[in-house]
Amino acid sequence: MHEVIYHSRPNGTEYSEGNSPILQAMHRSETIRMRRNLLAAGRQSFPWITGASPLLEDGRISGMVVAFQDILRAASPGSG
Repeated sequence: MHEVIYHSRPNGTEYSEGNSPILQAMHRSETIRMRRNLLAAGRQSFPWITGASPLLEDGRISGMVVAFQDILRAASPGSG
C-alpha cells in the first residue's frame, strides 16, 4: 500500500515506509486514528482522517484494515 498512497507529516514531509504510522501500528497490533495529508499516486495532497486496525487470523496479524475519510469535502460549503 505504501507504494500507492503515501502520507505526510503536518509540515509536508513524507513518511518513509519504515516510519509509517500505519505500518508501525500493524507491527504493534494497535488500532490508530489520525489526521494527516495523504499523497495519491499523482502526488496531489489531500487532508484525510485515517483509521487503521490490524486484521488477525488465528492470533496472528495477517494485514491491516485502513479507512479514509475525506475531511476537505466534508468541510466544503455546499457539500452537505
